[in-house]
Amino acid sequence: MTQKVCEFVRQSPTVIPTGEEAAFVENLVRSRVIENWESQDEPEHFRTIQDRILKRNEQKAAYLLDLYQQVWHSDEIDIDSSIEQSDLQLAGIVVKQENKLKVYNLIYQTIFNNLWIEKTLGSLRPYAENYRQWILLGKQDDSRLLRGNALVEASIWARDKSLGFQDQEFLAASRTLQEKEELAETKRQAELEIERKEKEAAERAREIEVEAEQKAEKQLESASSDLESLKITIDEINQSIAKIRELSAVASQLQQKGEINEANQFLNIAGVVLQDKINNYQMKEALLNSGLVLGYQYLANAQNEQNKIKDLENAKVNFNKSLKQLLIIESQIGKTSDNLVTLVHFNYVKGKLEEPLDKTKAVQYYKKAIDYINELQSNVDLFTLDLNILYNGNANIVALLYRQLKELDGSTTGYYAQLLKKHLLNELDYLMQQQRWREADSKNWQFILYSAGKEKQGYLDLTDVKNFNCKDLKQLNAL
Repeated sequence: MTQKVCEFVRQSPTVIPTGEEAAFVENLVRSRVIENWESQDEPEHFRTIQDRILKRNEQKAAYLLDLYQQVWHSDEIDIDSSIEQSDLQLAGIVVKQENKLKVYNLIYQTIFNNLWIEKTLGSLRPYAENYRQWILLGKQDDSRLLRGNALVEASIWARDKSLGFQDQEFLAASRTLQEKEELAETKRQAELEIERKEKEAAERAREIEVEAEQKAEKQLESASSDLESLKITIDEINQSIAKIRELSAVASQLQQKGEINEANQFLNIAGVVLQDKINNYQMKEALLNSGLVLGYQYLANAQNEQNKIKDLENAKVNFNKSLKQLLIIESQIGKTSDNLVTLVHFNYVKGKLEEPLDKTKAVQYYKKAIDYINELQSNVDLFTLDLNILYNGNANIVALLYRQLKELDGSTTGYYAQLLKKHLLNELDYLMQQQRWREADSKNWQFILYSAGKEKQGYLDLTDVKNFNCKDLKQLNAL
């Protein structure tokens, strides 16, 4: 560069006035070297420096520019013997002086100025304008951060590159903001889902009230005219309708406490009875009583109020009476899918009642429920039953049975663990066939956590991922 400038001075026809040598050389350098340097760079000098920064290692280019920008703004920075500082020195744009890194000379500082730095970085960064505005506004304007596809593309671009600190900070802030927004959206969707379920439960409760009144009127009319043929008394009709209303009221209380799934479960039972999906009167009564037992148990646990505990005890008495009446006619009960489902539910409730008192008896009832499930599954698809009080959007009693037996029956823990895995996979397969993708995604994650034994933790560590059960993973992939 010195030889080039000396040659320009030698070739100049102008006589340099004494005392104006510095100004003359400055003007000469500005007109013959700096201005329009790209077209005057012969033989190549500045383009060589530029290429050493940008093209020698394209993955490092943004980082080297960022480092050079620090030197340019600060006039000098401390030497730290990093590879990047060495790369800048090898490019010829900076020099080490007195343990400081400085721009090599004023010509380089003028040509490779901040405008050149920003323009060059802008051509490298796919997010240049957003980044520039974010920096200019003191890193406070979240609207400039990247989201969605723009963030994905920027992350892919940055994957193999050595970025400067501010680039890393910009991308990290973008990811953090997107995670916050996704979390907020997930929360909003969950709140909307709860609101939707609350509305559905309230509407269903109103429908049940109306249906109960209409059914009472029709059955009372029929009973009055042909009491013997119906084999039912007016008192029994009134008793059933009263229990349907009571179960509806329990569901409403649970709904008010945010227990939407449980509320819908009991409204489902009330609807099953109202729609006459069960023909046997004793089974209807037992089903209503089993729903009241579970409902009052939920309320008693939630409130611990004396009157709820009293309601629970009364419901237990009525439920046990219903089961005794069923025992008398047990041989007459056909093994239809609806009846088997109902018997599973009865034994599940009996197990729940016995569990605090006698775990051995509880296990017996749970196992009896599983026996009925096995009879059921040999003929029908559990997830598509018309009368489905075991599995729907609100309850998964089959999974609960396997979990309880896995916990209580120590001799066959592995057996019930495998049954639960099989049930979860079948449920996931069903949800995917129904194209209920949100629920399927949730069930897929539940299966993964269960397989890894991390349901309570709610997430997987790196060790869990490395040690994940390959057989379970293959079963997931096969769906």
